[in-house]
Amino acid sequence: LKLLHSRICFKIKAGYRPEMARRHAGGPLLLAFAVLALCGAPAFYSARAFSASVWQRRSLAAAITAQVLLPSPARAGDRDRETMIRNSRRQFLPVILENYKRLKAEGEITEKYANGKNAKKFINALTGWGSIQRMSEAPDKISRKLAKDTSAIEKAIAAQDYATTMSLLDQYKEDVPQLGSATWEWTDQA
Repeated sequence: LKLLHSRICFKIKAGYRPEMARRHAGGPLLLAFAVLALCGAPAFYSARAFSASVWQRRSLAAAITAQVLLPSPARAGDRDRETMIRNSRRQFLPVILENYKRLKAEGEITEKYANGKNAKKFINALTGWGSIQRMSEAPDKISRKLAKDTSAIEKAIAAQDYATTMSLLDQYKEDVPQLGSATWEWTDQA
């Protein structure tokens, strides 16, 4: 009784009006009724009124409806390869092209560039783009070759060797399989 009294007092203090309850009470009630009707409402019917086949059909209908209406969790590997390459292209290729064009325009690798954030982003983008080029889940010959190319490019940038860096970048591009969304040129828009 005290609990009921405290709930009523709380509702009065909070500005509760009975017409608000009537307006919103239909939603949850209607939802509960729909769920009970969908599942066969076994609490409202006797077991003798329905045969076993009716219960099986209703159970099957409820299971199928739950599969369709309830969200399913994402599973690993639910995206196809082409989609993953397109997403990686949007993420990594602008960084790669921007840094390549910057190096080409400057004609040298400055100490500021070699030790700065842009070089790290460039190496990370090369690593990511090389990693997505594998043909299966496990690293293969292509992705391992691109990882070695990226490592060599990183060392050349750290040594501020412009000529070696540019030749390694051309080698990196040659090692990337030019198929579908993976196709790109150094002259593409960043």
